[in-house]
Amino acid sequence: MKQLYLDIKTQLEAQATDIVFIQLYNNQFALLKSGNATFARPAVFVEFIVNSIMQLGGGIQLYDLTVRLHICHDFLNGDNMGEDLDVYDLAEEVYAAMQAFETTGSSAFARIGEKDDDDYTNIYHYMMDFGTTYIDATTQQPINSIQTTPPTGLDISGVVVDENPVDY
Repeated sequence: MKQLYLDIKTQLEAQATDIVFIQLYNNQFALLKSGNATFARPAVFVEFIVNSIMQLGGGIQLYDLTVRLHICHDFLNGDNMGEDLDVYDLAEEVYAAMQAFETTGSSAFARIGEKDDDDYTNIYHYMMDFGTTYIDATTQQPINSIQTTPPTGLDISGVVVDENPVDY
């Protein structure tokens, strides 16, 4: 899962250039609300929601994942008296960067939902969900193999003898 997060972060850094801070989600909004967190904005926090895990065999597992991207930016009432339209520009930029994104071990990302959280003053929190699958091969084992020590002293060198040589 670490590599999946790093690949998502790299993709967002390259394609969603208005985002200035990207980090793994760890309830930063509650910490921000209580005054115990600061971070640059606009920001994106990456959350993994495991819907199910399927054993494929040979130690490989398939995750059915929802990748939730928490978009955060400052909003200080703007010109439209409380109407925040900038968040849609950021959401569109994140969507363009992540829709159909594929990395090693994952299927193509597909947006499956989005919603806003209006429980904050002067901060806008917008969530965008992407569905994907991810293969975890951390414990991959060879199937039907026999672990043994190779024979010692075996000489496999030899000479090929052609009894019917052809002269060209």
